[in-house]
Order: sequence, then structure tokens, then C-alpha cells
Amino acid sequence: MLLADDDFKPICLRKGTVGGWSPRMRFDLVVNTMTKYALTTGELTVNNPNLWRPLIDIRDVIQSYIKSIETRAQY
Repeated sequence: MLLADDDFKPICLRKGTVGGWSPRMRFDLVVNTMTKYALTTGELTVNNPNLWRPLIDIRDVIQSYIKSIETRAQY
């Protein structure tokens, strides 16, 4: 962002923990682990409700990239 000027306007996307279906699922990620457990046992367990993690669905991440590209194309 420090490089921004009249000719260069960066877009910075900081993602939280991305969750969502993948052919190579990562069940070490909190959101995927919770989803797997809920689907296989019918229960959703929250071990420590005081912890907070930014969670985002992969479909929202994809939309943010598309919107960023479309926005940059306007310049």
C-alpha cells in the first residue's frame, strides 16, 4: 500500500481461515473439522467459545478476486 500513487492503486485482500469443499479437503482447518464432525455425528461442538477466528467461505474469496479484477480493469 505504501507504493500507491496516481498511476498505481493496489488492492490488498487478506483472507481469514478459508473453508469450503475441495477434492483435497484439509481437515486440519477449524471450520472444515467442525463441519466434518457436525455432518458425521449430527453434533456441533464448540470447545472454547471465547476464541475467535475470521472464517470465510471459498465462494466469497473467489467473488472478492473477481470484483478486484473487474475494478482494476476499469482504470
